Amino acid sequence: MGGKRIFQPGDTELLEQHLDLSDIDVLLISPTVHNMYIDRSAILIHHLESAFIFDQHFGTYLETEDNLFWTRGYPDELRSTLAPRLG
Repeated sequence: MGGKRIFQPGDTELLEQHLDLSDIDVLLISPTVHNMYIDRSAILIHHLESAFIFDQHFGTYLETEDNLFWTRGYPDELRSTLAPRLG
């Protein structure tokens, strides 16, 4: 898109194929328990070192005790684990 490479892994956990990627300019990451959560999101972010990183895939549904597994995101917790240049 406009000469930029965008990667949106969607509903997935961290896969070996994700770590085979390179030259990703824009990364859309899902720091939720049912996706990459905090630690695996951080691994991918540090590996790709994308110029633009957007957290996504949470905050669109009312969080209840029964659905926190897929509705609650942890962007602030993720940000606190990143190297300053990637935060």
